[in-house]
Amino acid sequence: FDYSSVTDKKIRVKRAGKEQTFKTLEGIERKLIADDLLIWDGSRPVALAGVMGGAGSEIKENTTDVFLECAYFDPVTVRKTSKRLGLSTDSSYRFERGVDPAQGLTDALDTAAELVRKMAGGEVVSGRIDENPGKRKLVPREVRIRPSRASKVLGIKFTDQQVYTFLDSLGMECRKESDDSIHCRVPLYRHDIALEEDLIEEVGRMYGYDNIPVATNASVSLYNKLPSVERITDKIRSALSHFGFNEILTNSMCSAAKRDLLTPDKLPVKILNPLNPDMALMRTTLSGSMLEVIAYNLNRKNQNNHFFEIGKSFEIKEGGEIVEHDILGIAIEGNYWGTTWNTPALKNNFFVLKGVLEAFTAHLGINSLKFSSTAPESSVYEGETASLDGELMNGTAGRISKRVCEYFDIKSTVYYAELDITALMHTSLSQPAYSPLPKFPALERDFSFVMPEQISALAITEEINRISPLVEEVVPFDIFRGEKLGAGRKSITFGVKLRSPERTLTEKEAEGVCTAIVSAIEAKFGANLRT
Repeated sequence: FDYSSVTDKKIRVKRAGKEQTFKTLEGIERKLIADDLLIWDGSRPVALAGVMGGAGSEIKENTTDVFLECAYFDPVTVRKTSKRLGLSTDSSYRFERGVDPAQGLTDALDTAAELVRKMAGGEVVSGRIDENPGKRKLVPREVRIRPSRASKVLGIKFTDQQVYTFLDSLGMECRKESDDSIHCRVPLYRHDIALEEDLIEEVGRMYGYDNIPVATNASVSLYNKLPSVERITDKIRSALSHFGFNEILTNSMCSAAKRDLLTPDKLPVKILNPLNPDMALMRTTLSGSMLEVIAYNLNRKNQNNHFFEIGKSFEIKEGGEIVEHDILGIAIEGNYWGTTWNTPALKNNFFVLKGVLEAFTAHLGINSLKFSSTAPESSVYEGETASLDGELMNGTAGRISKRVCEYFDIKSTVYYAELDITALMHTSLSQPAYSPLPKFPALERDFSFVMPEQISALAITEEINRISPLVEEVVPFDIFRGEKLGAGRKSITFGVKLRSPERTLTEKEAEGVCTAIVSAIEAKFGANLRT
């Protein structure tokens, strides 16, 4: 620094403390954040620590007094500032990789002072200020290396003495602890050495990688067990592919406009340096990227699209915590299957999507999802919408709203389900348990209950299943609304299958279960048996 420009003849190192601007040596105003590290004089910042000096304190043509300063800065702090400002300098390149915090600083100052004296006729003032904030003790790292491990990794036999000699020649204090262990004290300037593998790399470098013979064969295991996450992912892919869906992979970033349309209630994670406005945020839902793929295919006359994607969504919760979710998106556009010579097309509807989801959970061997019409308010859906709840996953399903379809220029009907599978991905699915075929016949009975509109078929189904262990299956298969039932009422018909694993049921036993079913439904839901 030009000593005459240093206010109060003080030099301090501290963070910016708040957002502010700082003019660097080349005369450019830089926007700083509170965590940026600065070198200050008595009243103002004079340098961006480890990156570049500031305008106004540099050496000028008329400078006669020079103040030399040298420091050790945290490499992570320097790199963050350098990358955020897009300012890469010789200084940042060196400090990002770490300098010698011990003897290297004083050696650098003494060398610079001697050059000023020798080359420019300067006079060096005696004395030195050595400040260590927090009195941080500089302790060299201590790392152990096993010569046998080095031999195995590098593929060539090394003796203990060879390993000792190589590392000792690099300035490390080595001592042999046992037959297969050498303790090394690493010099402070070697910031790149922290693990045994780092020492092995140094041994290989000193021996010469070109001197290591090329291996022509290797012993490897033919069986490699996949991690649990990959096995579950493969099972999801297998199930949905079996149901006629194609997997897609899309970008995890989206535009602010798309996020405002689909999930205005979620706080997104912003990209600091987005490549373009369409990649300004991390996505909060998979629906936007999946609808883009559907629109892309429709524009190229590819109709009746069935897609799924396993990806991530991101959002900021209260308190600033960034939460990342594993998400499964399933989309059906157009017909579920097309017309053939003997089969009409199956038009897409909510119950097709519901059937896919039920078959999907059965394929995975987990409990079925519960469908509830009380889905949270969403900008994605309209009309038929359901909330999905299960032990290992939950989410929503329904018909994509007309407004969203118009945004993506999709003219056909799209049904979409989005499931949070974070818990599923981090569990171990149990092996399926098989039971023998029943030896005794089942008895089937139908019940038509008239009930208020707000009562769901799921609630009735669960209640019937709880009534007796002889109830094997309950399936709602018909619904009726009409003037005879009255306003706000409906009739749902349930097929109930009764079976005993020990004997053939008698009519009297079946009649007892049926009476219990009717009584329980009437008592709990106020539903009457339709006659």
